[in-house]
Order: sequence, then C-alpha cells, then structure tokens
Amino acid sequence: MSGAPADLDAIWASLSESGVYVDPSMRSQVSQAEESQIAQNIARADEPMYVVAYPLDYGDEFGGRVDDLLATLHDHNPEPGLYLGADPGFSEPRTEAKSWDTTTMDEYLGYQAGFAAEADNPGDVGAQLVDATAMLADGTVTERYDAAWADYQASSESSTSTGSSSSYDDGGGAAVGVSISVAVVAVLVAGALVWRLRSKRKPANSGGSTFALPDSVLNRVRAAHDEQLTRRADADLLALGEAIDEAEMSSDTATWRAVLDHYDAARRVRGGDDRNPRTPTDVLDIVGVVVLVARGHDALASAADGRPYVPSTPCFLNPLHARATGKVTLKGRSERVDVPVCPACRSDLKQGRTPDTLDVVVRGEPVHYFDSGREPWASSGYGALKPDLVTQVHAIKRWSRR
Repeated sequence: MSGAPADLDAIWASLSESGVYVDPSMRSQVSQAEESQIAQNIARADEPMYVVAYPLDYGDEFGGRVDDLLATLHDHNPEPGLYLGADPGFSEPRTEAKSWDTTTMDEYLGYQAGFAAEADNPGDVGAQLVDATAMLADGTVTERYDAAWADYQASSESSTSTGSSSSYDDGGGAAVGVSISVAVVAVLVAGALVWRLRSKRKPANSGGSTFALPDSVLNRVRAAHDEQLTRRADADLLALGEAIDEAEMSSDTATWRAVLDHYDAARRVRGGDDRNPRTPTDVLDIVGVVVLVARGHDALASAADGRPYVPSTPCFLNPLHARATGKVTLKGRSERVDVPVCPACRSDLKQGRTPDTLDVVVRGEPVHYFDSGREPWASSGYGALKPDLVTQVHAIKRWSRR
C-alpha cells in the first residue's frame, strides 16, 4: 500500500515560502482559499508555524503517523517552530502538533488548538487547520480548548479517573522529572498508557525550574488521548471488516487466511462486536487492536496483489510508531540487546534524546510496556520480537471465550 517516498525537499520549498504545504491529493480536503487563510494566520503568529496536509497510509514510510511525518520533516531541515499536521485517518480527521525550540507556542498548546478545532469542525480537515492556526495567532487557544473540553466532559459517558505522576523511567533506571518545556506526561489509571506530548527535549542538566502540571491538566490530556486511541481502534477495526466484505478473494490462500486471522484476533482482543464493541479495561489491549488491524490491512493488500503476506516489524519501543527500519543496540539491566526501532526512535537515540517509549502504570508505578507483564504484548513486543502475533493472542486464556 506504500507509494513513492515523500519528496521532503518539495514539501520544505512550500513551507519555506508560505508555511503551508498541501499535497495535491489533499486538495479536495483543503481548498486554495483555506490554504491562503492558513498562510495568513501563520504570518501573524508570534512564532514560526508550519502546517502540512499530507496523505498518510499504514504502508508508507511514516507508518501512517502524523508525528513521524513532522519529526522526519524537522530532521530533514531543523527549523524551530510549531509544526501542525492533518491526520485524515480511518476515523474522524484531526490535527496533531510537535514543536522544537519554541517559547510560547509549544506542543501542548498545539494539541489544545487541534482538540478545539476538531470539536468545532468535525470531519473537515481544511476548516480544522484554518481554525487551529487562527486560535494560535489570536491567542485564544486556552479559552476555546476549555469550552471544547467542557462540552466533551458533558457528553462523555466515561468517568475521569484520578491520579497522576510527574516522572517516568527513562530506561536507565533513573527517574526524570517532567518539565513543561520538555514534555507533558499524562499517567492513566492502572494498566493504561502514559502519554507524553513532547516538545523539544533538553538535557537533564540544562537548568531552569521544573513546573509541576496540575492534576486537572494531566487528567484532561489522559482522558482525551485514551478516548482518541479507542476511537481510532474501533474505526480501524470497522474499516477492515468493511474492506473484507467488499473484497472478492478465495478463502483457500494463505494470505487471505492471514487477513481473516488478524481480523478475528483483533475482534477477540477488543471484545464484543466491532460495530458495538466492549470497552477493555487495559489500554495496552487497544494498542494491540491497532497493531493487529494494521497487519490485517497489510495482508489484505498483499492478497489483492497476489503476493505472499510477510508481517512487518513494529517499533519495539512504541508499536504505535512507524514500522521498524533497522535494529539498535540498547543497554539493559544486565546485558545489551538488539531491538528493531522506527526512524523517529533511532533519531532520538542517535541525538541523545529519550525516545517516546510506550509506558504503562503497574501498581501505581510507571514502567515501559515490555516490563509490565501484560501478555502477549510484553514478551512479543507487539510482534517486534515474536512475529506471529495471532498465535500469541490465541494463547491468552482471557480471550478464549470471546
């Protein structure tokens, strides 16, 4: 399903001129008038802003992830500023952000703008980008976000859990305090994700005071990302089921069986019917659904092309990242190990930054998912260490009767 590699030079040529790049294939979603308005908003902002509307796909070099696209663009041409990207996705489109070397317009502010823009302009990529950049230029992000969040809380059927943390394990055993300029860490309830919205990372000895985020802010970020990931998993699972229904293929091929096996495994993990799913208590299971569905789509593409299906290797440090493109050697507690990682994590490690590892909370303490004991994810690395993830799922008794 992957096409030609992204022309990073062409993207940057447009960004350098106006601050906006709209891929030709996205023109139906972002009009010329909207692009002009985005550029005007960028021009009056206090800090540099770059906005990208690019068609993403599970099979592309970014693994279908906006943050990997933005990180790759920054690595290609490390200009400081707030980067916004449109994520069409399988579910409702949304705006995501990353930042490097900014003072006021940081990544969290970009997240808030994207959240409010999505709430007020559901399903409209162009309108979301216009709205988000206008908020950032006008300085109305906090007001708009608070209103959108209040509406979200009022309509949400799930209760917001309490509890938070302001430190995490950086993989070397040391607890690293969280600074607002370094990251926003949202610690979920037991077994749920620790989300880090990272701005430009600074060395631990860079000085400056550490600002402890209020619990209310951490809970807001936690709940929003928890809900966002669950919606993504449900929408992706539904889309795979519909794609299978529309496909005309023989059931006697190994590749086609792989499609059905991954779809069945994803439904087992998610629980219930894919059109009326049961909400799991463990967000690591939701990540598993996302990974299994992505593999199902890959297998479906292979079946359509008449190719044998070979499972791709996810990033060991965070399976929600792009696919692994090679291995790196990491130092464990007692030995060194080689693990597959994505380009973004490889870049972070190479530049001495803490990679965005998937973390969970176990008995009140944040740990990396592979130290959580939650199976089959911890031992298999979501397929990074044990490629046959379907077999791993079927070996778990808690899903045997679903």
